[in-house]
Amino acid sequence: MAGLVEDKVALVTGSSSGIGKGIARVLAREGADVVVNYRANADGAEATAKLVRQAGRRVLVVQADVGDAAAVDRLFDAAIETFGRVDVLVNNAGITTRKPFLEADEAFFDAMLATDLKGVFLCSRLAAKAMKEETGGQTGGRIINISSIHDRLTSHEFSIYAAAKAAVSQLTVGMAVDLADENITVNAIAPGWVPVESEGEYPPDLFEAFCERVPLGRPGTPQDVAELAAFLASDRSAWLTGQVIHLDGGISCMINMPSRKRDRELYGL
Repeated sequence: MAGLVEDKVALVTGSSSGIGKGIARVLAREGADVVVNYRANADGAEATAKLVRQAGRRVLVVQADVGDAAAVDRLFDAAIETFGRVDVLVNNAGITTRKPFLEADEAFFDAMLATDLKGVFLCSRLAAKAMKEETGGQTGGRIINISSIHDRLTSHEFSIYAAAKAAVSQLTVGMAVDLADENITVNAIAPGWVPVESEGEYPPDLFEAFCERVPLGRPGTPQDVAELAAFLASDRSAWLTGQVIHLDGGISCMINMPSRKRDRELYGL
C-alpha cells in the first residue's frame, strides 16, 4: 500500500536530532525521499540519513545554517540538483535557549530570531518558488512550520523564544493566504512539552511534576509530532491551510491550577 507521501521529496531543516529526526524518519516511512539538513551535528545527521535509507528511500545530507541566506541558497540548490524538486518543506530548525529577559542582549535576540523566524522565511521563500515552478504535471506543495505552544502561552526565561514562535505562527497564516493561488498549503504544528536528546534526562520528581500538568498525563514524543506532520504533508490535508495546531496533550486547554492528584492529596478530594 502506498504511503501518505509516496515518491514526494521532503526537506526537513534541523533534522539531525529530536523532532526533526522523527519527522524525517516518518516521512521516509510514508514514502518520501528526504533532504536532511543540519547546522553543526554532522554525526546526528548521518544517523537520521541511515534511518531514511533503512526505510528504502533516497536521502541527501546538507549542512546549512538556515539563518544565513547564502547557506539556504546552497541547501535548495543541492536538493533540486539531486531530486529535481521539493514537494514538502518542514521548517523545524530552531533555538530554544532559555534566558531571563534582563540578561538577553542584542546578540542573543538576533541569533534566536535568525534561526527561529528568519530561517522560516528564507527556506519558505525558496521552497515556494520551487513548488510554483515545478514541471511534469505537478504543481503546488506543502510547507509545515514547527512553532510552539509558547506562541500563546509561555514560562519564565522564554520571552524571546516566545516572541519568535508567535511570529512563526502568524507568518504561517499570512503565507497560507499569499500562496493559496499556487496550490501551496502552509500549516504549523505548535508542540507542547516534547523532551529531546539535548535536554538530557529529567529527574524523576521533576518529570512527574511536568506530567501532572499535562491532561493526557505524559509528554509528547517526536513520533507524535511526526505523525501529524506526515498528515499535513499528504494529499489528505489538501483543503487545510493557515492553521496552527497545538499538539500539547491538552496543556493549552487547562487553567494553571493544582492538579487533581495534588488536590486529592492535600484536600482529600
